[in-house]
This record gives sequence, structure tokens and C-alpha cells, in this order.
Amino acid sequence: MAGNVNVKGLLILACDENGFTPQTTDNALKAVPVPLFGGIFPAVIHGQEKLQRGTIVAGLAVKPDVYTVPNLSDIALDYDEVIENLIPETGVAKTMFVFVDGYSQRISSLIESLYTVMGLQCNYIGGGAGSINPSALDMSNTPCLFTNEGLVKDSALLALVDIESGVGVGHGWHKISGSYKVTESNGNAIKSLDWRP
Repeated sequence: MAGNVNVKGLLILACDENGFTPQTTDNALKAVPVPLFGGIFPAVIHGQEKLQRGTIVAGLAVKPDVYTVPNLSDIALDYDEVIENLIPETGVAKTMFVFVDGYSQRISSLIESLYTVMGLQCNYIGGGAGSINPSALDMSNTPCLFTNEGLVKDSALLALVDIESGVGVGHGWHKISGSYKVTESNGNAIKSLDWRP
């Protein structure tokens, strides 16, 4: 895909069951001659099919400007300042892809800062990457974001592209029980709901 002269960047969406690790992917990612970004997810949707194994590699006709925000769990970071220093000028970018390590502790702080610094001058699309397998529920971070430097963890990827976009949301989820109150938490780990463990 990266060898196609019309492809100026790559968006990679991969399934967790692929078993990608830095050891198996970093050399290949570092060899890609165009900017790339993306993540590893529990599953991907291709057409009407939910896939638990496989990878979608989308070639972009426009070069993305990709920025990495490392240490997304660091409580000392001021994300307003980080974003202002990281992204010099959005120019004509119409869309920002935002992928975060879903186990990072300060995702909401980053999102608030994105809106504070960038405002509504572009459309935002993206989500949280990472595994939801029971073995990963100990909240230990594993690399789940694709960059030209390899797989990274506890980070966010911000990819600005000059491509028109729109967001339409729909889902097939059905309510299975009432609302719950989080009565104890530690970072993004819920300790109790309605005073029950």
C-alpha cells in the first residue's frame, strides 16, 4: 500500500487477536516511507462483518500530520501546553483522527484540552485502542498504537488531514439494567457501583 504513489499516508486498524507486538511489527512500521497511524482494537468492522482477526490498512490520498502525545497517564502534564507546543498550525486540516491507549489514566483531560486549544475548527474522529481480554483487565498497558516509530502505549495519536468528514452515530445496544452510580474509583478503575464492589 505504501508503495503506491497516490498513497500519502496510512490508517491501520488491527484486531487484538492478531497478536501484534513491538518485536513482530516495529521493524516493518519503521520501514514505511509515508506517515502512518492507527491502533489495535478488540475487533474491526469491514462492510457488514465484525472481524476478530485481521487488519484494515487504508491508504490516504492526503498526507497526514501525525503527532504523538506520550505519557498520557502523567498527572503533571498540562495538555493545553503540550498540544500548543506539539501542533504548530492546523492550516487547512478539516479532520483530526484521535486514537488513545484506552487504559491511559488522563484521556478526558486530553480531550478537554483538544477542545480548548483546537476548538471546533476540525471534525474529530477516533477512539480508544487496546485489549479487553480478561488477562488485560489488570490495567497493565500493552502497546496498542501504530506509529512510524513502532507500537507505543500510554499515548495518544493526533493525525490532522485535509479531508472532509462527518460523523453519524448509531448502534444496536439495548439497555439491560438501570443506571448505576460510581461510588468509588481510582483513576479509570471502578472500585464500587452503588456502594457494592
